[in-house]
Amino acid sequence: MVQEKMSSRERIRTAFAHKEADHIPLDIAATGSTGILSVPYQDLRDYLNLPSKPPRVWDLVQQLVEVDEDVRSILKTDARQVYVKPSSKWKLEITQHQTDRRFID
Repeated sequence: MVQEKMSSRERIRTAFAHKEADHIPLDIAATGSTGILSVPYQDLRDYLNLPSKPPRVWDLVQQLVEVDEDVRSILKTDARQVYVKPSSKWKLEITQHQTDRRFID
């Protein structure tokens, strides 16, 4: 039998175990494949009657944005993006070759 109210962690772990949770876990923008684009995100904020604010784009090519806490709270999302701080020795190196650019990290 399903618990009446699960935490987000319990809900996701239960789903990963292929068992029934209290409801389907909701993920908006915790990964690139579940992201939301800039313009629809602004429309979503309008629909939820939230103040307009410039989106924080984290993927320039796809125009994916970071979801603000006020949106997460209203939608009761279960997953969130985790950022790993790079090593202090890490440096992005961009080199131009004959026909392409190469990114080395």
